[in-house]
Amino acid sequence: MGEQVDSLKDLPLAAHFKIDNVKDVTKETSANVAHILLRLDQIMKEAIKIAAKVQASSKAISTSLSSRFEEMSTTIII
Repeated sequence: MGEQVDSLKDLPLAAHFKIDNVKDVTKETSANVAHILLRLDQIMKEAIKIAAKVQASSKAISTSLSSRFEEMSTTIII
């Protein structure tokens, strides 16, 4: 009977340690998620910058080609 009482006394302490372990894992997971979200935000910003540069370059090429075709058609007509 005395051993059972001792086991019952140890139970809250063991539960406390398990709860602390869960808290530690939760904190670590939260930190990891926050880091991942921050990195994803940085990646998205870089992707937007790259897309803007590609779009600007594409527009410049298109404008240049249109200008060249217009020059060529004017030359052919004259």
